[in-house]
Amino acid sequence: MIVPKAHIPNLLETAPEHAPLLGEMLRELARLARENGVDTSGFRVVNNCNRDGGQTVGHLHFHLLGGRGLNWPPG
Repeated sequence: MIVPKAHIPNLLETAPEHAPLLGEMLRELARLARENGVDTSGFRVVNNCNRDGGQTVGHLHFHLLGGRGLNWPPG
């Protein structure tokens, strides 16, 4: 999971000035995928937004899922 230090409630609350932060978060997710050895086998990046989207923590964050086969469509 990757969480920015800046408090942003969810993806819908991002603004144009958050673009560099979001880009850095995606680059960090790619680095973590390589570091954890799921870059070649595959991984998924998940962001839950609002209640019906499964968000239970009121702070923007991304999950990096990998290391096993992931089915589609997700849950």
